[in-house]
Amino acid sequence: MITLATASDKRNQLTKQKDVKMSHQGMHPEDIKAAIRKRGVTLTELSVSLGYSEATVRNALIKPMPSVEPLIAKFIGKTLHEIWPDRWDKENIRIRPKTNRRKSKQSKTVRHCKK
Repeated sequence: MITLATASDKRNQLTKQKDVKMSHQGMHPEDIKAAIRKRGVTLTELSVSLGYSEATVRNALIKPMPSVEPLIAKFIGKTLHEIWPDRWDKENIRIRPKTNRRKSKQSKTVRHCKK
């Protein structure tokens, strides 16, 4: 017997897939901004109250800013790991990403005159 999946079944399946993806990635920057706005404060007002520029607070949503991230997390009432699991572990200890920096080649100084 062949059964057809209903629209709600498909929706539930997509929601589960999104939850799995977001659980790895943490909160989306727009969700963080929405959580801030739900508390009646704009991102600009929050940045002023924290003593940082708006650009610094906005950058913390998309790239690591260890000095600002704990303040944002405290303000919206979530743990650092809930918001940024790729940046913070469950004990709120900073996860340092492995960098692929190349070892700098020793610069060869060219001397124009011999000593």
